[in-house]
Amino acid sequence: MERQLDGKTAIITGAAGGIGSRIAKAYGEQGAHLVLSGRNEERLDSLASELESQNHKAIVAQADVTQPRQVDDMVARAIEKFGQVDILVNNAGGAMYVKPPEKLKPEEWNNAIALNLTSVFLCSQAVSQHMITQKHGSIINISSVAGIRLSPAFVHYGAAKAGVINLTKSLAVCWRSSRVALRSARSAARGPPPRSRRRSATATARTPRGASSACGPARLLSRPPGRSPGRRCCRRRRRSRRRRRSARAARTAGARRSTRSCGRACRSSATPTTSSPPSGGPRRGRRRSSRRSRPRRSGRPRGSTRSRSRRRWNCRISLCGLFLLPTLVRHVCTS
Repeated sequence: MERQLDGKTAIITGAAGGIGSRIAKAYGEQGAHLVLSGRNEERLDSLASELESQNHKAIVAQADVTQPRQVDDMVARAIEKFGQVDILVNNAGGAMYVKPPEKLKPEEWNNAIALNLTSVFLCSQAVSQHMITQKHGSIINISSVAGIRLSPAFVHYGAAKAGVINLTKSLAVCWRSSRVALRSARSAARGPPPRSRRRSATATARTPRGASSACGPARLLSRPPGRSPGRRCCRRRRRSRRRRRSARAARTAGARRSTRSCGRACRSSATPTTSSPPSGGPRRGRRRSSRRSRPRRSGRPRGSTRSRSRRRWNCRISLCGLFLLPTLVRHVCTS
């Protein structure tokens, strides 16, 4: 069976947790060399031994991803052991405090932003130099539906995850010329994702065939690394703009045609048939309506025998009235 990630090196932060450990197992099933990073060294060692028992290559690189020096040491150890870094999964994070914003302390806010947002930037910056040099690479940032939904109980976590989504889009545009692909997978631990999805650079994690349900980020690597989410987003925006412009142009053209036809009908009904066009000629920019000769009504032609006799009788009646009018006046006066 051909595996998608044979010979690839993947760094997974937060591998000691539930999501990180399942991502590591799914990547191991796909043939990747794993670098497990986290704070809990005991869990990392047990996970590495479990993966090695299944004939998967895995090493432990304990690091605090909020510290730049420890992040650089983690990346350097991965390159020293496997020679390259192909995949980075920024999974470290979590909602550490659940409290209303008026009770949130400044140090708690800073800790949440550092763990959920600053760590993503530090790890991406550390591996970017190697990926740009080797002209390929994939960075997957685990965000959350809290970044696009309202989260009153943990505003710090929602703000950090929204920053992760925006950071993913921005870095994708910056590094797309170097064939470094960035994608964001939203986790829905607190409920299903919203129905109205925005067209953005974020992609929902999907499970490949024959793998566990947590290997969604591995599915995102099936796309070519040169096609970044930022480029796809720009293409979608351009297509939607073209559609809106064509629809607007069609509506405008239809309105103009209907206005012209209505104007012609009104002018033809208001203008008498015997009138001649104005001496100045037709105005520029307007079409001159061509009048068609109306067909004569069916019936007797003009000047028929019946019409002539009717006119004669009308004349006779009027002449009789003129002769009888003085007699009628004289009779009225004498009476």
